[in-house]
Amino acid sequence: MLPVSSGAGTLGVTGHRDLRPEDLGALEGAVSDLIAQVNPSPSWSLLSSLAEGADRLVARVALDHGARLMVVLPMDSQVYESDFPTPASIAEFRALLVRAEAVETLPWSMVEPRSLAYARAGSVVAARSDVLAALWDGIASGKAGGTSELVRWCLGAASEGMPPQRPACRVAHLRTPRQSCPDVAHPFSIDWLA
Repeated sequence: MLPVSSGAGTLGVTGHRDLRPEDLGALEGAVSDLIAQVNPSPSWSLLSSLAEGADRLVARVALDHGARLMVVLPMDSQVYESDFPTPASIAEFRALLVRAEAVETLPWSMVEPRSLAYARAGSVVAARSDVLAALWDGIASGKAGGTSELVRWCLGAASEGMPPQRPACRVAHLRTPRQSCPDVAHPFSIDWLA
């Protein structure tokens, strides 16, 4: 565990969209433990893109712990909503979005791949965070804009769609099973990556 003595001002989040329903309670508890380890300052913020899965889970837990929600959208919210497959998912996104104290929408041209828009949004979240919570199975996918690529970039590797400079945030890897990869060693534990 990385000791955190002075409170962090901003926690960012990245993670899988396909969380398993049976893991949600354990993940919420692990996120609460992470927030306690981070020891946030009294007026701390959570920075999220509010994608399905990890982004929204962390946003709910952080709001319950008194965070101010700051949102970075990879594209216009109405276009972004087309990525959410059900009316319930769209409703959840909108309910969290209205609780945000600030929303920044990044420019995106429909001629470029969506993955690059997600990579840009992830890089903004990481660059503005003191700690990046990565709810991740630990497997490198190599997909532009994906969690593994954002974590690799934060740790110093070049990645498609990411700026050349590495952010100064620390990465807290919360080992997270997912529907497409349910077998994760030491699930729900937190590793500090350097």
